[in-house]
Amino acid sequence: MKGQDEALYKHYSFSTLTIPCMRAMWRKSRGYYPEVLKSDETEEGLRIHKELAEKIKGRGLSEEEKRLKDFLEQFPADKIHTEMRNETYIRGYKFVSVIDVMIEKSKNEVILIDHKTTRNTAKNKHFEMQLRFYSFPFILDEKNVETYIYYTKYDYLKKISEYFPFDRNSIEQEIINKITAFKLVEELKAEPEPEPCWFCSYCPYIRSCPSVEIDERDPEQLASEILKTEARLKSLKKLMRAITQDEVFEYQGKLFGYHPVEKVEVEGDKLFKAILEKGGNPFDYISWTKKKVERAVKELGDELSAYVSYRYESKWDIKNKEKEE
Repeated sequence: MKGQDEALYKHYSFSTLTIPCMRAMWRKSRGYYPEVLKSDETEEGLRIHKELAEKIKGRGLSEEEKRLKDFLEQFPADKIHTEMRNETYIRGYKFVSVIDVMIEKSKNEVILIDHKTTRNTAKNKHFEMQLRFYSFPFILDEKNVETYIYYTKYDYLKKISEYFPFDRNSIEQEIINKITAFKLVEELKAEPEPEPCWFCSYCPYIRSCPSVEIDERDPEQLASEILKTEARLKSLKKLMRAITQDEVFEYQGKLFGYHPVEKVEVEGDKLFKAILEKGGNPFDYISWTKKKVERAVKELGDELSAYVSYRYESKWDIKNKEKEE
């Protein structure tokens, strides 16, 4: 249907059609401005998606992505496409999708891979629906579609299409049903009640939601606390340099100290306990792996907050727990 006047078609995306909360969907349909910045999960997901796209284009995947790397090496580089945008017209509507990886397996076969950075298993059905929808443009072209989810945190490639047979008519009807439901919500005159679920962590309208309690401080007070924390960190850095310059101290039978050229790598929990006794910022003179830092933070909790992060965030508690399926 190329060449048709696109102004005649209302644009729908998968993310819009599958918002699992009627209140959020209603606000989205009416163009409400977001009330919060993107969540940490969203920011991390965007960053990882971008990095993976660049790595795949240059075939620069590391050992951390070994399973994905081994899978892609089966195919010529010119048959692998990243961040592929599709526009499909369905009964007077335009459905837009962006696929993380599309592989031309043969003339009549394609493979779709969708990257997921979350560990939230509650979203698995949502992910599988997404791949069904993303397969639709290729099914219209009479291609066989094989689909996978790549869980980035586990380097795990899960095949989906063998569990969900893809049928053109059923997927088309599923998309139309979602559009119909969205339009019904859009036409509601009053804002519907919220439906607390996993989406709350990503919802751009969370601040005004009646189902949550916001624990936040006055913006001026918050800015003052951040500035004070930054100043404290700077002074601690100077103090630690002064304490450890040309000095080595012993803790639990191990030696720690400042080296002007190289950084010393040690076990996270033991070092942090030593630092807490002496004060200062250990990141200036000790080499850390991400896992070591995460392990130490988990073990020592809030005591390390000044050394690890000084970002403040608004937090909320969901009043209504998500209903068990």
